Amino acid sequence: MRTKAVVVVITMSIASIAFAQGSPASSAQKKSPTSKGNAVPSATPAATQKPVVTAAPIRNAKPAADDVNTWAKPLYKTTKGQEKTIIQVDKFPYRESTYLSQKPIEPLAKDKYSFVTPEDALVSRLSAMANLDYDGWLKSWDEKSQQFLKSMDAHPDAGPQKRINQWRGVFGQVKPVLVRRIETGSYVIVTYKLLNKAGQDAGILEYPAAFKQVGGLWIGTQELQSDALMNMSPWVSGKMADEADARPLTETVIK
Repeated sequence: MRTKAVVVVITMSIASIAFAQGSPASSAQKKSPTSKGNAVPSATPAATQKPVVTAAPIRNAKPAADDVNTWAKPLYKTTKGQEKTIIQVDKFPYRESTYLSQKPIEPLAKDKYSFVTPEDALVSRLSAMANLDYDGWLKSWDEKSQQFLKSMDAHPDAGPQKRINQWRGVFGQVKPVLVRRIETGSYVIVTYKLLNKAGQDAGILEYPAAFKQVGGLWIGTQELQSDALMNMSPWVSGKMADEADARPLTETVIK
């Protein structure tokens, strides 16, 4: 708005100057022939001409400051930016123990599934997979996780039958065995590995499964899917610390 006000003031000033410089009125009087040389004034007085006011041309006003996209370029100059970093340290304490028994898990019958302990919950889930029991497997998860898994299985390239076929191919060749118990906050993570029919490791992977209490029972959850402890899995990776820029600077920052 400031630029517009200046334009108005300039326009008014120019108009005032033009008024002061209007054409002067004519004061000349006509003379007529006289007898005996006497000058006779004209019967009609000379008309007085009014000053002409000329409006000054209005220049094209520049956009007001409010019309400028300030996100594209700052309106005010600054000193050269200094890059600084704050550090936030998050600690994830946990208690780790290993299971003494290395006996492979034998699948439970469908009517024997139990969720009294985290270990019961994992054995019941693995049993449902070995029994090709999709509904029993789904019930081993909390409500939010169930909705997520159902949405995944609704994809054209997925589905319950595809999961069942995978379970059929895996559990016909291997059996699971519990390895570790990880306690962290209100969660318990139980890990397991797979053994072949000869009792040897069927791979180097150790699979973690997180559980929480719901209504007095231990139910599987995906709430730790993005958790640093779960992702780092220090019990197998040996990695106890990680550092990364949470929000790194980029060239898109306004200069």
